[in-house]
Amino acid sequence: MVPIWGKLGDLYGRRISFVAAIALFLIGSALCGMAHNMGELVGFRALQGLGAGGLIVGVLSIIGDMIPPRDRSKYQGVMMAVMPVAMIGGPLIGGFITDHLSWRWAFYVNLPLGIVTLVVSWITLARLPKGKGAARILWPHRLRRGAERPCRRARSRKPHAARARRQAAGADFPAPELDRAAHDPARARAARISG
Repeated sequence: MVPIWGKLGDLYGRRISFVAAIALFLIGSALCGMAHNMGELVGFRALQGLGAGGLIVGVLSIIGDMIPPRDRSKYQGVMMAVMPVAMIGGPLIGGFITDHLSWRWAFYVNLPLGIVTLVVSWITLARLPKGKGAARILWPHRLRRGAERPCRRARSRKPHAARARRQAAGADFPAPELDRAAHDPARARAARISG
């Protein structure tokens, strides 16, 4: 999903793609909380995961667009420092919510936070550049290039196989004194005089 969200951000702008990812995540969270069976929960969780993938790509892309290169590492460092806290704290808080309320609230808790994030993102990201809205993807060219690659690899192995056979026969190795002579000028003179 990373390349797809990245391309959507390039085409339609980071703001639109990021807000769409938040909306998809929220829709997936709400549907997960309303799931009636395991099949629905798995499907809705996949939908929520598609939105979550867009959130990660969106945050990194927005940092790249809004922050000068000199300061980007600071912001990305803060984001990466928060991730372990979220990965450890999230399951603990989710377990607490599940034990004291219901498993459904582990998904519903995303809704108020996500709606606030959606509104704040829509307002604050207004100054980001708009996307081009059009892309030219050369599908026949891409498919043809993909089909050629295995053939190129097969052809390129033949010279390597022939060289391996020559090396095994001892015909392709440089003589040891000539190899050392290449690195030592005194030995190079001696090799030229003697040979």
